[in-house]
Amino acid sequence: MKSPGFVINRIIAGIFIINIFIINIYAQEYKLSGYIYDSTSIKVLTGASIFVKGTSRGAVSNNKGYYSILIKDGENTIVVSYLGYESVEKTIEPGTDLS
Repeated sequence: MKSPGFVINRIIAGIFIINIFIINIYAQEYKLSGYIYDSTSIKVLTGASIFVKGTSRGAVSNNKGYYSILIKDGENTIVVSYLGYESVEKTIEPGTDLS
């Protein structure tokens, strides 16, 4: 059986490596944020799902329809879905206006 000190040191080393990896990735990411609403009635869509296709990145709009997610540099396909509505996919790059 390994000593508790050995296990704790391995966990701390693992956390340190993960933090370095996240910092390197974070430098190449951009914040995508906005509001989700029905374009006809201008009704806020609370609980809409917004995610980057092919990744595990996503968000859910709050009670004001606001969302915020991080996207990588380059092309990203954003998928927006809401119960009772047809899903929408849009391919964007950082700096693109999704209006």
